[in-house]
Amino acid sequence: MFRKRRAPSMEELRALEELDQKSKPARRNELIDESETQASPIIEEEETENEEQEEKKKDRKTGNLLRSRFLISIQVGACLMILVAALGIRLFGGSVYETVKRWYVGSINESIMVNVTKDDLLEMFRNTSSVSDTEIAQTGAKPQTNTLAVTYGKNQEGPVTLSVLLKSPVANGTISSAFGERDGKFHQGLDIASDIDAPITASLTGTVKEAGENDSYGKYVLLDHGSGIETLYAHCNSVSVQQGDHVNMGDEIAKVGSTGDSSGPHVHLELLIDGTPYNPQTVLQKS
Repeated sequence: MFRKRRAPSMEELRALEELDQKSKPARRNELIDESETQASPIIEEEETENEEQEEKKKDRKTGNLLRSRFLISIQVGACLMILVAALGIRLFGGSVYETVKRWYVGSINESIMVNVTKDDLLEMFRNTSSVSDTEIAQTGAKPQTNTLAVTYGKNQEGPVTLSVLLKSPVANGTISSAFGERDGKFHQGLDIASDIDAPITASLTGTVKEAGENDSYGKYVLLDHGSGIETLYAHCNSVSVQQGDHVNMGDEIAKVGSTGDSSGPHVHLELLIDGTPYNPQTVLQKS
């Protein structure tokens, strides 16, 4: 029932081996082709995603550039409108221009003073000032800085810094008596000698709080500059303003005289911050 199979001869085995060797490369190539065919959609998908990301980046850059140009255009347009409006008010507005000007200058005065502690002050000027702690405390010396002026008050209260320097109330005046101890008393201001009837001008923009006369100050003017800052001008020969008047920095308010307790023509300048006298000399503009 069963037939015995004959064993293959050597020639047949060699033929089978040669056939197998020939068929392996062909099959390998087929597998490689199949794998490349399967991978190509993945590669194409990745390339498509990269292209989309690049397009999104370009769109974002373009959008940012357009927004920047738009904002610049708005700013330029707003500046031009403000300039045109200011010119129009200046030429045709009459009292409106002065009202706006007073509001603007007054708003600046509201931010001219910055209070700091002594430690903050020393840290601020540690690398910019050659003035020692003791020298500052004893003399009210002014650290060298381009943006702030520092002053101490009566009995070394303070310090405070002013971001706007005071204009000297007289031109070409000479300091005849400094702030501080004098003849056993405390001199609360700065005496600046000048010619009789020389113009006295406002050291800061402000409003006339008082314009009067007494035995000590003689004829005097007290200006309110906001933020608790006041300046007083004493021993005047005459006063040209009255209570409630608005004055700008540099406007004439009185004439130099020797009224009250005075030994010669000069202006006595006081700087008051929250009612405390401070040294005006260290915060005066250099002439």
